[in-house]
Amino acid sequence: MLEHLSNISLYNNLYQQDYQSFKYGYLLRPFHKSQDPTSLKIALLNTDEHDYSEFRKALFQLAHNFKAIDIVDLGQIKGGFIGLTETVDYLVKHKIFPIIIGKDKQVVDSQFRAYEHQRDLLHLTLVDSHLDWSEKDSLLINKLLERHPNILANFSCVGYQLHYCNPVAIDFLKDKFFELFRLSKIQQHLADIEPIVRNTDLLGFNLASIKSSDAPCTTHPNPNGFFATEACKILRYATMSDQLSSLSIFGYDPTLADHGQTAQLVAQLIWYAISGFYARKGEYPVDTDRLTKYVVEPTHHDYPLTFFKSSKSERWWLWVPKLEIHPIYQHQPLIPCSYQDYQKACDGEISARLLRIFSQF
Repeated sequence: MLEHLSNISLYNNLYQQDYQSFKYGYLLRPFHKSQDPTSLKIALLNTDEHDYSEFRKALFQLAHNFKAIDIVDLGQIKGGFIGLTETVDYLVKHKIFPIIIGKDKQVVDSQFRAYEHQRDLLHLTLVDSHLDWSEKDSLLINKLLERHPNILANFSCVGYQLHYCNPVAIDFLKDKFFELFRLSKIQQHLADIEPIVRNTDLLGFNLASIKSSDAPCTTHPNPNGFFATEACKILRYATMSDQLSSLSIFGYDPTLADHGQTAQLVAQLIWYAISGFYARKGEYPVDTDRLTKYVVEPTHHDYPLTFFKSSKSERWWLWVPKLEIHPIYQHQPLIPCSYQDYQKACDGEISARLLRIFSQF
């Protein structure tokens, strides 16, 4: 049970302060043993590596502008990464969305372990400047592929920087038809990330993917990367997906000094993640009977392409023959796409991303 794993006492002094009624510090409450966690929607928690008071101080000063406040603070999770896995497992089983803060990439591995009981195949997305795979070393992606070959059906890395990455790693991951998106490509059209993350089950966001001038207190400071505003948009796009069931933000080292800048950014990333969660449209699984259908006749391809558009969210999907045979699309045989993908199809083209997905079949 959660009460055996969480340690909220470290942050009691923060909750005993006076906050204005519209701020998180007034509305957010710590978890109590008598509380029924199944009535909650979002749980905030962190690993036991450090004292994470600073980002809470920043978060508690932010305005709460959402309709609901079904959020609980679980505090510091005891028991190391095993305790973290057990806690995330409990939360996901009870359909509570965990937002995890930590220092090490091990957070993502523990987050993923929590899904081992599931029968459905998973789509994992990492927002990171590096591709942690090597022929010799047991890096993060190596661990995920070796330990969980039966449940990791798809993997996406968003924001990787070519000057940090081994070409062998890039070729290896592309040969497996995983989706890799360079920082420069994503920054050119940031909205393109929405269909990329729409089918994601769990997401890990590395603060090292952000410029160190915007996030100095990271474990791997990086002169290039996403701007803080772009990072906030990415997390909002991601959490708007009804399919996403957990989020981790890692690479945060609160022992470093930067006058609270990184703590404030972490708080704002959480704010935008929560705003995306409450902006969900309830469109998973997708009911095509409620969507508008568009059929593009073949020109340079062999068969008609059937697109669907939601009038509720303005989002687009693509259905193609034989899509049901791919394990990750068995329950929802639709590929998230964009209006630009539809426009290109009308012009007789197929976007590079859709071509990569087609190659999996």
